[in-house]
Amino acid sequence: MPRKAARGITSRSKDLNVTTGRRFSVRLTDNEKVALQCLVTEMRKRLPKKRITMSRVLRATTHLEGEQALRALAKAVCKIEVL
Repeated sequence: MPRKAARGITSRSKDLNVTTGRRFSVRLTDNEKVALQCLVTEMRKRLPKKRITMSRVLRATTHLEGEQALRALAKAVCKIEVL
């Protein structure tokens, strides 16, 4: 049997924004940081009126679709393994 919430407090069964309050620390080498910064710079040129951050660009890579983009990503992953 579910517990009753305290009076006046609303509870939700599912968080609307799953990134809130959670930390996912990513350790990057200096070369990876430089490469990510280059991507951020390129995105800022293409989208000058938007606030583009390194975390936003990194998150955007999880939404890549299409055969060509996935092939390029796989090639980059293979390159990383060799280093």
